[in-house]
Amino acid sequence: MLSRQLFWTIANATAAALVDGSTGPLFPTAEGEDYNEWANGQYCFADDTNYAMADYTNYPTENDFYNFNFVIPAGATIDGIVIYANIETNDTEPARSKMTIELSWNGGTTYTSTGNYIINTVRNAFQLLSAGSSSNTWGRTWSASELSNANFRMRGTFVDGGTNPYESLCDYITAIVYYKA
Repeated sequence: MLSRQLFWTIANATAAALVDGSTGPLFPTAEGEDYNEWANGQYCFADDTNYAMADYTNYPTENDFYNFNFVIPAGATIDGIVIYANIETNDTEPARSKMTIELSWNGGTTYTSTGNYIINTVRNAFQLLSAGSSSNTWGRTWSASELSNANFRMRGTFVDGGTNPYESLCDYITAIVYYKA
């Protein structure tokens, strides 16, 4: 398994070869404005030992994240958006820990519906997973203004594929926007 530092170095080098620019991986700094069903959602703001928790006694559980503080040149063409999440499940059937990921361009009024999701495939171990790519625009054309703190939202929804309640944890979430200036 790659170390996190090596992973980010490879991800950024690969992205640099494919596009003119990227924001680099940025953490959200706010959460729970419209969807606030994860305990301690603010723990997704940093790569540390604090974790947000989705409890399946009330599944599916949704939470929104925003204020990623992207710096994108006005008039840039958005090539793709990647969301990374470091998640874990304590379920005996780990592949059931699925998080759908949707993006909003208008402050959470409307979200993409392109079917992007991540699935944790191991039990009691964090996995750094991604949705999107440097060339995936999530089914729409984005403008730089739609990626402002006022407009951009990421909604994560943990869903349970079975009938037994369990917990899913999220250590952190980051977003990278790839663009041509």
